[in-house]
Amino acid sequence: DFQHRGTNLEFHHRGTNLEFQYQGTNLEFHHRGTNLEFHHRGTNLEFQHRGTNLEFHHRGTNLEFQYQGTNLEFHHRGTNLEFHHRGTNLEFQHRGTNLEFHHRGTNLEFRNGKFDSIFRRKWVSKCDS
Repeated sequence: DFQHRGTNLEFHHRGTNLEFQYQGTNLEFHHRGTNLEFHHRGTNLEFQHRGTNLEFHHRGTNLEFQYQGTNLEFHHRGTNLEFHHRGTNLEFQHRGTNLEFHHRGTNLEFRNGKFDSIFRRKWVSKCDS
């Protein structure tokens, strides 16, 4: 269990069973491992994850997210989302504006405030709301 309230956090973790809760700004997060549950409220989040079984909840703005692996469940409410994913079994829910979405893999279920679509692409799917 890791809880942080403040600013300018750089966090590096290698291992398993990480529950991370953060409230504040300017977060740079790098994780390699499994079973990550991540909750973030704030701004300016850069998140990089390699592994499996990621559940990610974010409320705020200016999110850049890069993920390589499998079994990603992603919930985002806010604006200015840039999302990069390589892998399989992605469930993505987004409510907001200015979405740039890149996906390489299979079994993509995409929900946006304006449309519901299912993509099964082997290359890149770009969706701008």
